[in-house]
Amino acid sequence: MGGHGATWRICRDDEQQVIQKFPPHWQEFPDWPPTELSSFLIDAILPDCLKAENGSLASLLEVKEQVATRLIVYGTLAPGMENSDQLADLQGRWFEARVPGRIDRNNRYPFFYPGTELCHALLFESEALNSRWSDLDRFEGSEYRRIWWPVLVNEKWTLANLYAARLS
Repeated sequence: MGGHGATWRICRDDEQQVIQKFPPHWQEFPDWPPTELSSFLIDAILPDCLKAENGSLASLLEVKEQVATRLIVYGTLAPGMENSDQLADLQGRWFEARVPGRIDRNNRYPFFYPGTELCHALLFESEALNSRWSDLDRFEGSEYRRIWWPVLVNEKWTLANLYAARLS
């Protein structure tokens, strides 16, 4: 394991708290986490996601505050799509992004499944998301679960909320 893994293990208490939110309840996914995905997330991506602005390891509180203002969008909530009105009134910024996983269409709506391949998405950042999560959770319904997930924006990894397919 490289330097990233060693850096990550220094913050063991935070690791356990973060993993409770990220990825979505491991047991819902058959054979989750697959070894290559677990290694990919824990050793390669997560340490970069947990860095503070100054490059040091961020506290769990800092991570929670940052994640609360970010949403990965890959379907109908995107600008110009059929449910874009759910976010249209929020002041914020949109970024082109990539996330590890795959997006499948089930019926007419897309579903996200964790994986190691990078797929296209958008990242929406807005302080106003803090007051909108319960509304968005209701809107997304029981087929989705909001999780923390890594997102690559401008060649930098960070964590954000994402609505993933609920498998059980």
